[in-house]
This record gives sequence, structure tokens and C-alpha cells, in this order.
Amino acid sequence: MATTPVSICNMALSEFGQTTIQSLDDTSAQARACKLRYEPCRDELLQLHPWNFAMGFKALSLLGEEGDPDGPPFLYAYAYQKPVDCLAPLQLEEKEDKWEQTEDKIYTDTEEAMLKYTKRITDASRFPPLFSRALALYLASRLCVPLTADQSKASQLKGEFATALDHARAADEREGNPKADDPEDTFISARG
Repeated sequence: MATTPVSICNMALSEFGQTTIQSLDDTSAQARACKLRYEPCRDELLQLHPWNFAMGFKALSLLGEEGDPDGPPFLYAYAYQKPVDCLAPLQLEEKEDKWEQTEDKIYTDTEEAMLKYTKRITDASRFPPLFSRALALYLASRLCVPLTADQSKASQLKGEFATALDHARAADEREGNPKADDPEDTFISARG
């Protein structure tokens, strides 16, 4: 069975004895709570680690004067548009160690910038099983209090989430990202 947002929400709801849902558009309290929290929880979890399945590389689009009327800050020569699916910029090509970002722009002295970043993955069928488990537990910890007011169960779920996250990170690192804590080294060796 393919993993879907609804199946992840149902895993989360089952962690604290709630009725499952058929759709995020159901009228139940459970569906409304899942619809409100699923996407933010997914994106937060994606930002916590440079997941292999969510890694993106993109040549950045240089912003001309029309795209950035103020121009880059005086410390930098170039302004680039951040990719719309970028959740976490990790590094620029060519060991560029001096760059800054705003909500939608990246500033650097690199003339042709290539960005390595964590992408927003919306297709839940692409999530590895351990990531899906961690996401379900994270979501459960965020749904528990609004749906049951049970602080004790929410705390227990947070602990289970922390363990699941550790397992998911460890599996991800074994799958080809052995230096996940140092994205620059991984990027450079991949280009080498």
C-alpha cells in the first residue's frame, strides 16, 4: 500500500486511540486537526536533517535589476532567486563559504551559483518507511493535546518521536550520506 498523507495521519491518530479518517477534507475533528498540522509537521521534519530522498541541486537564477530592485547587499556581488521548493539551503558549489539568504533570495560572490538544498517533498510515497514513522509520531505528538487534552500522552509521543527520528537519521546516513553533519564535504566529494 502506498504511503499517503491520509495514511500517515491515520498512523498518527492510532497512536493515541483516535478514530481514523478517510480524507483530510472529512468534517471530523480528527480530519480538521490533521489538515491543519500535516504539512507544517512534514516540512519541519524535512528541515531537521539533510535527507537523501529530499536532496536537490539547482543552478540558481540570477536576479537582474528588475528582479531585485534593491540589488544585493553591499557585501555581495550577486543576488539569486531561491528555488520555490527550497526548505533548507545547505551549500553553494565551489566551496563558497560566504553567502546569506533571505526569505526568497540568496546572496553571494559566486557568478554562476549551484545550490544544494533540502527540497519540499509533497509526494508521501517517496518517504522512506522510517521517515514516515517519525513523521507519524511527530504529528501524533502535535495532535494529541488538541484532540484529547492529554499532556502525559503527548509527552510520551514526543519521546517516541525522538527515538524514531534517530533511527530514521541513522538509516538515511547509511544509505549514502555518511557525513550528513557536514554537507560541504559530501557535496565536494560528489563533484570530485
